[in-house]
Amino acid sequence: MAAQQPLSARENRTLRAAGNSSMGAVTPRTKNPLLTRDDVGRARPTCYDLPDNQFSYGRPGNQDMEGAREVSMRWVSHTPSRGPQGDPPDFVHYNRKAAAQKVVNAKDQKHFRRENDLLEDGSLPGRGYQSARARYHSMFARDAVPSDVVPGFTYGRKVRPSTPIHSVISNRFGTQAEQSLGRFYNDFHEAQDQASRYVRKIPLTTASRGHASGARRAASQQDTNGELFKMSKFKRASPRIDSRHRRRDDYLDRLGFRDDESDFTPGVPGGGVPQCEYEESDLGMASAPQSLVGAV
Repeated sequence: MAAQQPLSARENRTLRAAGNSSMGAVTPRTKNPLLTRDDVGRARPTCYDLPDNQFSYGRPGNQDMEGAREVSMRWVSHTPSRGPQGDPPDFVHYNRKAAAQKVVNAKDQKHFRRENDLLEDGSLPGRGYQSARARYHSMFARDAVPSDVVPGFTYGRKVRPSTPIHSVISNRFGTQAEQSLGRFYNDFHEAQDQASRYVRKIPLTTASRGHASGARRAASQQDTNGELFKMSKFKRASPRIDSRHRRRDDYLDRLGFRDDESDFTPGVPGGGVPQCEYEESDLGMASAPQSLVGAV
């Protein structure tokens, strides 16, 4: 194959590049997604160099070597964190001391720190220097706490007891609930039987007690034939009608049979009336005038 000649400025470079490509060869795919041609009804083909189908996209997660099985099956006691190795220097005390010596700028404080053996790395020289923590504890005494007396004392709220798994699996709680429900229904049926045989006592009210006391008082008193109620203006009024009964009573009085009213019992033998039969005409009441009967 002949070597490709360089393009000249006097000829068409596009035609020269097209002539160099062989006939029937596949046109190289463009890398510009805007120039990618699409078929009707189909999406545009991809023009990116993507990995194969076995590639997984995304950021890999942090895999924990200790899973749920290790956490639940093995108990790791708490390891308390280590406290500070050394007490830090008390810069408040140092600044007060520097201000008393008229040290007001950073350069003079640097020399003052070196002169007072305060090392720049923060360690204490050990020549009578007292840190802020030590000076605070010396000024304020700490109250005693339970852990000072009992080394194994644990703070916090007590957790609930563990669940009895054996009782849950064996359905012991369900059996107890059934027995309790059976006892409840037995007591209920017994109470129903007793209530059906029991005659309920009727409770008395205040009104019923008053009515009963009045009835008992009236029954205890003897019946007395007292004078019936009559208005005062009618007490002196005499009857206007002369009935045959009144004339008969007068006739008996004239005959002397009503001398004693207590001994008079009409129709009873020996009750004040002689044992004789008499007609109503004998008493003179048959010929009573009608004017006297209906007179008012």
